Amino acid sequence: RIFKLDEGFLVITETMRGLRRYTARQVVLATGGMAGPRLLDIPGEDYPHVSHYLDDPHFFFRKDLLVVGGRNSAVEYALRCWRAGARVTLSYRKAELPKASIKPALMQDIETAVREGHIRFLPSSAPVEITPTEVTLAATDENGEPTEAELSKLPFDFVLVCSGYTADMAMFEQLGVSLLGEEQTPAYNPQTMETDVPGVFVLGTAAGGTQKKFSLFIETSHVHVARILAAIQAGGN
Repeated sequence: RIFKLDEGFLVITETMRGLRRYTARQVVLATGGMAGPRLLDIPGEDYPHVSHYLDDPHFFFRKDLLVVGGRNSAVEYALRCWRAGARVTLSYRKAELPKASIKPALMQDIETAVREGHIRFLPSSAPVEITPTEVTLAATDENGEPTEAELSKLPFDFVLVCSGYTADMAMFEQLGVSLLGEEQTPAYNPQTMETDVPGVFVLGTAAGGTQKKFSLFIETSHVHVARILAAIQAGGN
């Protein structure tokens, strides 16, 4: 945990040997944007055969796997699991995969896999219930929302939900940093990466809070380091 002092900050960590306390003049928060999954909030999502993270794709060897989603993670996971021997079905709530949001190499790869019948693609579909042996899929409207039309039940051994992730902004909130909008973006100066709490800086994808349309990535956040260092050095600390 981090506490704001009259001058500087108190950082408390918990290790195997107990609590450790540190004082600091500045704090850089690089907590990322993928602390937890964005849930579908449907019955059965908490079953043990349902996951929001991919571990070893070989775990699904010769199993019927439903991958839910249509962006980079879903496409990449579907391809990796298929190549590891899984029988993969990809369900996406829109009529087409969003080409502009998917890396070109992945897009070309998934198009080929679907066209050649290696991966089954179910566009305009969304899961509405999961049981230990089946998934109920509903047809979706033009906005990608489930409808009551064309409900179908399909057998699957495992379900991999790639519906995005949420950021944990608890430390920012604890320090009094303003969190803006639905995405809970921390208020900061993009030139220095310092938040509206003096001495508290944000680094990396945490600067975007829980991003709906990703604009911040790890590979585009390297410039934050130089900005933070320059700001600290300019302050004489």
